[in-house]
Amino acid sequence: MNFGCALAIVVVLGVIGYFVWDIFRNFDSDFLSSGEVSNVPAIVGMSEDDALEALRSAGFRPERRESVISEDVAKGLVFRQDPEGGHRKKQGSQVRYYLSLGNPRFVVPDLEGRDIAEATALLDEAGMQIGRIERIYMPALKDRTVISQDPVKGKEFPGPVSIDLRVADSRDLPQISMPDLAGKPLRSAEEMLVRSNLHLRQVDYVANDNVASGTVLSQNVAAGQSVQLGNSVALTVAAPEAVISSWTRTITVRVPVTGGPRMQQVKIKVFDQIAQNTIVYDEMHESGSFVDKRIPLEGKATVMIYIQDMETAYREERIPYASEEDA
Repeated sequence: MNFGCALAIVVVLGVIGYFVWDIFRNFDSDFLSSGEVSNVPAIVGMSEDDALEALRSAGFRPERRESVISEDVAKGLVFRQDPEGGHRKKQGSQVRYYLSLGNPRFVVPDLEGRDIAEATALLDEAGMQIGRIERIYMPALKDRTVISQDPVKGKEFPGPVSIDLRVADSRDLPQISMPDLAGKPLRSAEEMLVRSNLHLRQVDYVANDNVASGTVLSQNVAAGQSVQLGNSVALTVAAPEAVISSWTRTITVRVPVTGGPRMQQVKIKVFDQIAQNTIVYDEMHESGSFVDKRIPLEGKATVMIYIQDMETAYREERIPYASEEDA
């Protein structure tokens, strides 16, 4: 036999050997079982213990496979079996089964009003954790009290998430110098207050045609005076004589929505010589935004703005009325 023939025989035998090995590698061990043929029990929906007992009692060898997520089968119960129940198979052969992981849902707990320690414990129970913490200067609340959370309570997720918190900071707050607001447009003055973590609590309009409408004439806390962060400020602001002497006029109220929860309720009420306690605006706004609302008024009027707290006004704007006959 020459070398070429010998090599060809070796190659052929190698190929045959590979296929024989592959057949045995994937061979179903059930072929070698010598038991009688019987029906495979239906175990879908059973607990694992009951499923094992049913299979073994029927003479089959259970084999657990990976667990799977299911919206229909509760966690811990058999989700699927192979072969299916009722299939005829030799006793002693394998029956594979898959357990359900259920449909895991992680529900965000209600953290608002709790301190950080309580919030952390609740998140641990829910399989979640605290994400970013933003401290907001709020002297009225106990230090480290959760003001708001994102995502909000009750929201569901298929897996654990991190919850961002806004937390009250009511420690001894630093003192800052009151900015000089006189001569500034009201909107600019308010932006300065917001940047300084101060709160514009009250605006009193007075007739004055010597300066541009909306110019700040005076402030109740002197410029340069040392005040605590979060302090309230009242301003006197110029309004045209024509507006003050007109029975019917329209003003624009602009309010910053700062601090507090991510979404906040803003309500505006009007008290004038026609309307009393009339709600002219009531909507939700995202923290960090501004509310701009044009409001018609009749005679002497007070506009009250509420943010979240519907009992204590966030701001009060007073617009006098003096007819030309009174001048």
